[in-house]
Amino acid sequence: MGSYGHSWTYTCNSNEFFNAKPLTYTPNGYSHELVIIASQQNIVRVLDGLSGALLYSRTLDPPFQASDSNCGDISPTIGITGTPIIDPTTDIMYFFSKGYKNAATGPVNTLAGTH
Repeated sequence: MGSYGHSWTYTCNSNEFFNAKPLTYTPNGYSHELVIIASQQNIVRVLDGLSGALLYSRTLDPPFQASDSNCGDISPTIGITGTPIIDPTTDIMYFFSKGYKNAATGPVNTLAGTH
């Protein structure tokens, strides 16, 4: 019977919170899994599943301030709250992010897809 061990740890900034569950995914051409995390600060990161090394990071529009959304259970920012999904046929990840488009005032919801 196999056993599991703790292989690596990744630390994000101290104000970053996660409601979306991490995804594991092995795209075409990769020999092992990637770990994808998406935060309330609208930051999406792709980590190497074996080493924990950061492979890619993308920051989207600035997230909503909780005070702009009348949402009492998430604070201080509201960005990507739901777990993304990945279409394995195209390797495109889809998710909703909440933020200020082009730094404009007032929140906007965005459905995004990214490779």
